[in-house]
Amino acid sequence: MAAHEYVSIAVIAPLEGPLTYLIPQSLLKKIIPGQRVSVPLGRRRAVGVVLNRETSPPPSPCKEIEAILDEEPAFTPLQLEFLKWASDYYLAPLGEMIRNALPAALTRILQKKSKNKVRNDSSAQPPPTQREPLSLTPAQTEIVERIFTELKKSPFSVHLIHGVTGSGKTEVYMECIRRRIQEGRQALCLVPEIGLTPQTLDRYTRRFGPDVGIYHSGLSDAERRDTWEKCRRGTLKLLVGTRSALFAPFPNLGLIVVDEEQDASYKQEERARYHARDLAIVRAKMENIPVLLGSATPSVESYWKARNGKFRYHEILDRFGEAKLPAVEVVDLRWKKEEGDEDEKTAPSAFPLLSPRLLEEIEKNLTRDEQTLIFLNRRGFSHFLLCEDCGYTPTCPNCEITLTYHRKNHRLICHYCDHLEKSPETCPSCRATHWYFSGTGTERLEDELRAHFPEARIARMDRDTTSRKGSHRAILDRLKNRQIDLLVGTQMIAKGHDYPQVTLVGIVLADASLHHADFRAAERTFHLLTQVAGRAGRAEAPGRVLLQSFHPEHFALTTAAGHQTKEFYEQETALREELGYPPFRRLWVLRVQGAKQETVKEGVDRLKKRLEEMPPALLAGVDILGPSPCLVEKVRNLYRWQILMKSPMGRSLQPALKDILRTQRSWLPAGLRLVVDVDPVNVI
Repeated sequence: MAAHEYVSIAVIAPLEGPLTYLIPQSLLKKIIPGQRVSVPLGRRRAVGVVLNRETSPPPSPCKEIEAILDEEPAFTPLQLEFLKWASDYYLAPLGEMIRNALPAALTRILQKKSKNKVRNDSSAQPPPTQREPLSLTPAQTEIVERIFTELKKSPFSVHLIHGVTGSGKTEVYMECIRRRIQEGRQALCLVPEIGLTPQTLDRYTRRFGPDVGIYHSGLSDAERRDTWEKCRRGTLKLLVGTRSALFAPFPNLGLIVVDEEQDASYKQEERARYHARDLAIVRAKMENIPVLLGSATPSVESYWKARNGKFRYHEILDRFGEAKLPAVEVVDLRWKKEEGDEDEKTAPSAFPLLSPRLLEEIEKNLTRDEQTLIFLNRRGFSHFLLCEDCGYTPTCPNCEITLTYHRKNHRLICHYCDHLEKSPETCPSCRATHWYFSGTGTERLEDELRAHFPEARIARMDRDTTSRKGSHRAILDRLKNRQIDLLVGTQMIAKGHDYPQVTLVGIVLADASLHHADFRAAERTFHLLTQVAGRAGRAEAPGRVLLQSFHPEHFALTTAAGHQTKEFYEQETALREELGYPPFRRLWVLRVQGAKQETVKEGVDRLKKRLEEMPPALLAGVDILGPSPCLVEKVRNLYRWQILMKSPMGRSLQPALKDILRTQRSWLPAGLRLVVDVDPVNVI
């Protein structure tokens, strides 16, 4: 009788580690690393990925593999190594990391062969006519030549391309991609949001023809699987996609581009909490290829690394062609007492959404038949409802947060868990009917603009208006075809879009993001303002930006208004160094969550005790802050308390934290879960 053979399998489930399975005699010669297999897991069947054969039998009996799902491996050995590295670094189960790397259709056991047909993306247009590349400017040419000179010396390198808005960074990307494709290699271009993929895809398809794929969560399961298979077979020259496209199984990858590298959307906030930009650098190093990071507003961490020689730094100071950076005017929203005014009697009860100065400029733009963008980074009609008789405010039953009022269909929505209910006509507490609508969002702003400019063609672009497939492209196509005079939107309109007839940008409340209790508040504000201002004047017609603010003297606003990028980074990095934040210290967030508030508090206190018992040598120079409740303590019926750790840059706490995660069932009260976020983007 032949000896039994065993294999280690990463099951696609939130398990601590791989499981060992027995290889049936019928599959002994067919099992190879990287294959998907069907395995029993408890009372159900699950998909797993073969890692390696075990050299010795397990200490206890184990179950058999049921079936091989793919004859060809889903992952090469190098891709498996990359996934294992990501799993170890981000303290995430390998099965969960593999879940990110596969289309959803390949993570499930299908009872029957799927009848789903691959359909064309309904948001897609007929393939654009392929065109020859534009002539590069001297600055663009110099950057491309420097990148390929470096490539000859060392295949792996990280390049930060820091170019002002409208400077033609995409042309640099495309020339580098063209050269790598000409060498027989493939390329990957990451973009942060689905809203940027249609326009980006059009640009690349015009340049490289039909062998360009797209990959993001807005596609159907069948579409994602089809694109994934094309990548694996090597039939795609280029893939454009959001963060999950990073894991695409290219057989001959030659270049990775991360556009808008500073964007927080590259960080996944659930399950395996990885950062796609940082993992792109890791994958490029493993593949021994270059990676290009591009932005008009690089992250503080990337800018610091580039200026200190860890990344190659390339700068483009001027816009492409004859376009110039827009003139920015700051509108001070603070009430100024005029001579003879009485204090409270003449003070406005609420600030106007649209200042007289902004209304005047919008009117001029409409007269000139030029387009305008109006930016407010909050959707909905009103932040919350308030009963004027008793003070009652509708709150989410699942989260510790007020419900946002959306006037369309009179709905109240939680922007954390998406709970939805009809807006009450009478107060549930006192039966009164007098509601005060507090605050504002893009829906209310759109209404106010329609009241001021009834003849204008006005549209809105936010999560509410882009929930249907193809809606991003439909709105942007209307803007491109001059069917929209005024576009109101959230940060969806702030990045990457290029429309020559947009000559005016109005930023309604520029300092709104400054009030977040987060050390990155100034950076995010600077990035957002610079990016949205950059939509104006991208052709011959000069652009103007009106930036409304209650804190016009804040350095994030003054540097954005003055296009003073270096001055912003100098001030921000000095503050980060003084306070001990990245890029000078590493961060770790440890969050305990559960259904009972008191149990969560007990659990997080036990966690802190465990942390303080770590070896003194490991804790040297480490700050343990907290525990404290998260800014919104209750979300989706779970209470959340956290501890923030700061460590020296060279210190790895992963082994110690991995042990704490592994043993949490022995010391954490029942019903609680510990989540560790390595290099968090959101610390509140």
